[in-house]
Amino acid sequence: MIHRITCVVLLAITLMWTDPISAESPDVAVPRPEAAAPRSEEPATRWGIGLQGNFPLWGGLSAKYTGLGKVHIQLIEHYVQDGDEYSAMIGLQVPFTVADYTWTRVYIAPGVGLRRTKEDQMHHVTAEVQPKPDHFNPGMQIRTITENTIGGAFLFGVELFLDQLFGSGTSRYGVNIEFGQGIGRINRAATCKDLDGEPLGCEALYDESPWLQDDPNEKEGTSTRASFVIGFGFHIYF
Repeated sequence: MIHRITCVVLLAITLMWTDPISAESPDVAVPRPEAAAPRSEEPATRWGIGLQGNFPLWGGLSAKYTGLGKVHIQLIEHYVQDGDEYSAMIGLQVPFTVADYTWTRVYIAPGVGLRRTKEDQMHHVTAEVQPKPDHFNPGMQIRTITENTIGGAFLFGVELFLDQLFGSGTSRYGVNIEFGQGIGRINRAATCKDLDGEPLGCEALYDESPWLQDDPNEKEGTSTRASFVIGFGFHIYF
């Protein structure tokens, strides 16, 4: 009797731990739940074009190369001309990615830049200055300011990607904000001429308008300036 009870218990345990499908048909594969599909990665891009403006250092068209991993190379330039006046600038930034998420990128960006501007100012000079400077010509005079700037900055930036908004599978769209500290060396030179283009000395103008020599933004010479820098940009990556 005890022997029969023991056999029944062992049989029950065996049935409990045996896969019924494999026991009845060992050749039938047991379906298994499928693994979750991996999250799609962002499109592989190497180039970016767009606009970048970092006041007061540089701004204009922007081109990026992003094929070096966390290190990007960014070139910014502009050239605007109106008659004899113009503004030309070229800058180089090297953004380094600190944190990279699906839709956001945090980076630091040291950069350097060169800028050259030429501006014409109209001033009226009377004959009341005594004694009269050499080559004095009363009336309207044109004061031409040529300014050369070399500067650098260390910036922090955050870029937000708008892939879902534009719905493209091969390109990325990013808007960024950058801020930091900039410093620049500025050299200003001035020449004066009359309306016919004949060169004149600027002494009469400075005698009547001494503020031109006192104002840091107007006077000639070389100066160093430091300022807070803030900027925005938009790029298309492909």
